[in-house]
Amino acid sequence: MLGNAKEDEGYLDRVVTAATTPNGVFGAKVHWGHFLNLLAKIERGLSSAERRVSAPGCKLLQARFPGLRYIRLTRRNKVARAISHYRAQKTGRWQVDARWVTDDTGGEGEPPFDFDAIDALVRSGEAEDARWRQFFDEHGISPLELTHEEVVRDIEGTVRRVLGFLGLPAEGIELPPPSLRQQADHKSREWEPRYRQMCAEDNG
Repeated sequence: MLGNAKEDEGYLDRVVTAATTPNGVFGAKVHWGHFLNLLAKIERGLSSAERRVSAPGCKLLQARFPGLRYIRLTRRNKVARAISHYRAQKTGRWQVDARWVTDDTGGEGEPPFDFDAIDALVRSGEAEDARWRQFFDEHGISPLELTHEEVVRDIEGTVRRVLGFLGLPAEGIELPPPSLRQQADHKSREWEPRYRQMCAEDNG
């Protein structure tokens, strides 16, 4: 039986060990909420003496992960991001393996269009973006800036940029075809102009 990761003090160490590649690199994708949980978990692992002289969160992370680098991935189209998030929340389908799913019809139990729910996710996504910007600005951190759109357009070029940013060799890199398929489909493309039109009417 799996324990509660929040209460398991050895959980983070095991994740890092399991996910570190042979060249010694560990990477993790974190949303703002995950990031706050990570900071809290690191702080809980400090001794009483260390807590009394606790450093800012970014310093704790640097100590826990020497050579830490930040890569900031955003999406220019905030409405499309919110629609994708909404549909994933409602269906429980957060990724689609292109090797097994090839149609463009969506899954069972597809939710109806919900302006209020999508609008709330647009706003929460913008708030999360703002919190990351504030964190980087306050701590003088210059992350590698990437967008969802450029990753989709040029995966190999993006991988080379990431490797260069990390100081890792990119020569001879050959990427296999991506196994995950973009989930945006005809419904997403129909909902976006519908949402934007309703926003325009509300503001008119």
